[in-house]
Amino acid sequence: MALTNEELLQLTDQGLCDLLNSLPLAGKGSTRTVYALDNSRVLKVAHSEAGQRANENEAHIWQLAENNLFLAQYLFPVEAQAPDFAWIVQEKAYYCLGPGNWGSFAEKLQDEEASGSFPGIRIWDLVNVNCGADMYGNSKVFDYGSWEVNE
Repeated sequence: MALTNEELLQLTDQGLCDLLNSLPLAGKGSTRTVYALDNSRVLKVAHSEAGQRANENEAHIWQLAENNLFLAQYLFPVEAQAPDFAWIVQEKAYYCLGPGNWGSFAEKLQDEEASGSFPGIRIWDLVNVNCGADMYGNSKVFDYGSWEVNE
């Protein structure tokens, strides 16, 4: 049975280690490892301070996006986070964007940024391996931990 976000927050360090050993690996980056938590969510676990900063940044950007629905439509939501940002829970991407639909999505997102649709946010590291489609086929970014926020 999959854990709820509330149950994840109650895990001890040992409980988290036991959980990670039981979850399938969904991906690995330079600062974080991603596990499939269930069919609709992933758990992004930092393995360095830079990973914790990326988790914190994604949680913060998602919090800003909740008040900017125009931005929110382009991002996979962050559903929960550890108090120290050692991990975050995010909606799962169903597949990564391929060359066929990647270019138009990236161009649209960069045009929106240039037009001021995302005030205070600077997009970095916008590459196809950081983007995917949700369960409805909508293109979104799942790795926005390196984006800059200037409030």
